[in-house]
Amino acid sequence: MSPRPALLVAALLLAAGAAAPARADVVRLTSGGVVRGQVVSETRTEVVVRTASGTAVIPRREVEAIERDDAGAADPGAALAAEHARRLAALDPRDPEARYALGLWLKARGAHALARREFEAAVALDPQHRFAFEELAGARRAGARRPARPRPGRAPDRARGQRPRRVAEPRPSPAEGPSSC
Repeated sequence: MSPRPALLVAALLLAAGAAAPARADVVRLTSGGVVRGQVVSETRTEVVVRTASGTAVIPRREVEAIERDDAGAADPGAALAAEHARRLAALDPRDPEARYALGLWLKARGAHALARREFEAAVALDPQHRFAFEELAGARRAGARRPARPRPGRAPDRARGQRPRRVAEPRPSPAEGPSSC
Protein backbone atom coordinates (compact mmCIF):
# COMPACT_ATOMS: atom_id res chain seq x y z
CA MET A 1 0.00 0.00 0.00
CA SER A 2 1.44 3.37 -0.97
CA PRO A 3 1.81 6.09 1.72
CA ARG A 4 -1.06 8.28 0.46
CA PRO A 5 -3.82 5.60 0.55
CA ALA A 6 -2.45 4.37 3.89
CA LEU A 7 -2.93 7.86 5.33
CA LEU A 8 -6.45 7.98 3.91
CA VAL A 9 -7.28 4.61 5.49
CA ALA A 10 -5.83 5.77 8.82
CA ALA A 11 -7.87 9.00 8.69
CA LEU A 12 -11.06 7.07 7.95
CA LEU A 13 -10.32 4.65 10.76
CA LEU A 14 -9.68 7.53 13.15
CA ALA A 15 -12.98 9.12 12.17
CA ALA A 16 -14.73 5.80 12.69
CA GLY A 17 -13.05 5.46 16.07
CA ALA A 18 -14.14 8.94 17.13
CA ALA A 19 -17.79 8.11 16.40
CA ALA A 20 -17.72 4.84 18.36
CA PRO A 21 -19.46 4.48 21.71
CA ALA A 22 -17.59 5.08 25.00
CA ARG A 23 -17.60 1.34 25.87
CA ALA A 24 -15.47 -0.36 23.26
CA ASP A 25 -12.36 -2.30 22.46
CA VAL A 26 -9.42 -0.12 21.47
CA VAL A 27 -7.24 -1.02 18.49
CA ARG A 28 -3.98 0.95 18.48
CA LEU A 29 -2.41 1.37 15.05
CA THR A 30 1.28 1.51 14.18
CA SER A 31 0.64 4.97 12.67
CA GLY A 32 -0.41 6.25 16.12
CA GLY A 33 -4.13 6.18 15.35
CA VAL A 34 -6.82 4.55 17.44
CA VAL A 35 -9.96 2.67 16.38
CA ARG A 36 -12.71 2.15 18.97
CA GLY A 37 -15.41 -0.43 18.51
CA GLN A 38 -16.16 -4.09 19.01
CA VAL A 39 -13.52 -6.47 17.67
CA VAL A 40 -15.64 -8.95 15.71
CA SER A 41 -12.87 -11.23 14.47
CA GLU A 42 -9.09 -11.59 14.37
CA THR A 43 -6.97 -13.61 11.97
CA ARG A 44 -3.26 -13.72 11.19
CA THR A 45 -3.81 -11.21 8.37
CA GLU A 46 -6.57 -8.85 9.56
CA VAL A 47 -8.66 -7.50 12.42
CA VAL A 48 -12.35 -6.71 11.87
CA VAL A 49 -13.81 -3.97 14.09
CA ARG A 50 -17.46 -2.94 14.21
CA THR A 51 -17.66 0.81 14.92
CA ALA A 52 -20.58 3.22 15.21
CA SER A 53 -20.11 4.23 11.58
CA GLY A 54 -19.66 0.74 10.09
CA THR A 55 -17.21 -2.15 9.94
CA ALA A 56 -13.47 -1.58 9.51
CA VAL A 57 -11.12 -4.27 8.24
CA ILE A 58 -7.58 -3.46 9.39
CA PRO A 59 -4.54 -5.32 8.05
CA ARG A 60 -2.76 -7.07 10.94
CA ARG A 61 0.59 -5.45 10.03
CA GLU A 62 -0.96 -2.02 10.83
CA VAL A 63 -2.17 -3.10 14.30
CA GLU A 64 0.17 -2.34 17.18
CA ALA A 65 -2.04 -3.54 20.04
CA ILE A 66 -5.62 -4.47 20.94
CA GLU A 67 -7.02 -3.49 24.32
CA ARG A 68 -10.16 -5.39 25.32
CA ASP A 69 -12.82 -3.52 27.28
CA ASP A 70 -14.13 -6.27 29.52
CA ALA A 71 -14.50 -3.95 32.54
CA GLY A 72 -16.53 -1.43 30.56
CA ALA A 73 -19.22 -4.01 29.81
CA ALA A 74 -19.80 -4.57 33.53
CA ASP A 75 -19.58 -0.91 34.60
CA PRO A 76 -19.95 1.73 31.86
CA GLY A 77 -19.26 4.55 34.34
CA ALA A 78 -15.87 3.05 35.19
CA ALA A 79 -14.93 2.89 31.52
CA LEU A 80 -15.89 6.54 31.03
CA ALA A 81 -13.99 7.59 34.15
CA ALA A 82 -10.91 5.67 32.96
CA GLU A 83 -11.10 7.31 29.52
CA HIS A 84 -11.53 10.73 31.18
CA ALA A 85 -8.45 10.13 33.33
CA ARG A 86 -6.46 9.03 30.28
CA ARG A 87 -7.48 12.10 28.27
CA LEU A 88 -6.84 14.42 31.22
CA ALA A 89 -3.32 13.01 31.67
CA ALA A 90 -2.61 13.50 27.95
CA LEU A 91 -3.47 17.21 27.81
CA ASP A 92 -1.62 20.31 28.98
CA PRO A 93 -3.03 21.14 32.44
CA ARG A 94 -2.53 24.90 31.82
CA ASP A 95 -4.54 24.96 28.58
CA PRO A 96 -8.10 26.24 29.18
CA GLU A 97 -9.19 25.31 25.64
CA ALA A 98 -8.19 21.68 26.22
CA ARG A 99 -10.12 21.57 29.50
CA TYR A 100 -13.14 23.12 27.77
CA ALA A 101 -12.98 20.55 24.95
CA LEU A 102 -12.73 17.74 27.49
CA GLY A 103 -15.81 19.17 29.23
CA LEU A 104 -17.75 19.14 25.96
CA TRP A 105 -16.69 15.52 25.37
CA LEU A 106 -17.92 14.55 28.85
CA LYS A 107 -21.18 16.48 28.43
CA ALA A 108 -21.90 14.68 25.16
CA ARG A 109 -21.56 11.36 27.00
CA GLY A 110 -23.89 12.38 29.83
CA ALA A 111 -21.21 12.85 32.51
CA HIS A 112 -22.52 16.27 33.54
CA ALA A 113 -20.77 16.45 36.93
CA LEU A 114 -17.36 15.72 35.40
CA ALA A 115 -18.10 18.12 32.53
CA ARG A 116 -18.96 20.88 35.00
CA ARG A 117 -15.64 20.26 36.77
CA GLU A 118 -13.75 20.68 33.48
CA PHE A 119 -15.65 23.88 32.61
CA GLU A 120 -14.83 25.26 36.07
CA ALA A 121 -11.16 24.38 35.51
CA ALA A 122 -11.22 26.20 32.15
CA VAL A 123 -12.67 29.31 33.82
CA ALA A 124 -10.11 29.11 36.63
CA LEU A 125 -7.31 29.06 34.03
CA ASP A 126 -8.88 31.79 31.87
CA PRO A 127 -11.45 33.95 33.68
CA GLN A 128 -12.48 35.46 30.31
CA HIS A 129 -13.33 32.09 28.68
CA ARG A 130 -16.78 32.96 27.33
CA PHE A 131 -17.84 29.50 26.18
CA ALA A 132 -16.94 27.78 29.45
CA PHE A 133 -18.93 30.47 31.30
CA GLU A 134 -21.91 29.81 29.02
CA GLU A 135 -21.74 26.08 29.71
CA LEU A 136 -21.64 26.72 33.45
CA ALA A 137 -24.55 29.17 33.19
CA GLY A 138 -26.53 26.61 31.20
CA ALA A 139 -25.91 24.02 33.89
CA ARG A 140 -27.09 26.46 36.55
CA ARG A 141 -30.23 27.29 34.57
CA ALA A 142 -30.97 23.60 34.10
CA GLY A 143 -30.59 23.06 37.84
CA ALA A 144 -32.86 26.02 38.65
CA ARG A 145 -35.76 24.59 36.65
CA ARG A 146 -36.72 22.28 39.47
CA PRO A 147 -40.05 23.30 41.00
CA ALA A 148 -39.74 24.92 44.39
CA ARG A 149 -41.35 23.24 47.38
CA PRO A 150 -43.84 25.30 49.36
CA ARG A 151 -42.45 26.32 52.72
CA PRO A 152 -44.56 25.93 55.83
CA GLY A 153 -46.32 29.16 56.79
CA ARG A 154 -46.04 30.73 53.33
CA ALA A 155 -48.64 31.17 50.68
CA PRO A 156 -48.17 28.78 47.77
CA ASP A 157 -47.67 31.58 45.23
CA ARG A 158 -44.87 33.09 47.38
CA ALA A 159 -43.16 29.70 47.51
CA ARG A 160 -43.05 29.65 43.72
CA GLY A 161 -41.36 33.05 43.63
CA GLN A 162 -44.46 34.88 42.41
CA ARG A 163 -45.99 38.03 43.81
CA PRO A 164 -49.14 37.65 45.85
CA ARG A 165 -52.19 38.13 43.69
CA ARG A 166 -54.40 41.09 44.38
CA VAL A 167 -58.07 40.46 44.30
CA ALA A 168 -59.91 43.44 42.87
CA GLU A 169 -62.90 44.67 44.80
CA PRO A 170 -66.09 44.66 42.82
CA ARG A 171 -66.85 48.02 41.25
CA PRO A 172 -70.30 49.41 41.32
CA SER A 173 -72.13 49.34 38.01
CA PRO A 174 -73.14 52.71 36.49
CA ALA A 175 -76.82 51.89 37.07
CA GLU A 176 -76.31 51.62 40.83
CA GLY A 177 -74.64 54.99 41.09
CA PRO A 178 -72.33 56.00 43.91
CA SER A 179 -72.91 54.17 47.09
CA SER A 180 -73.66 56.16 50.18
CA CYS A 181 -72.98 54.52 53.42
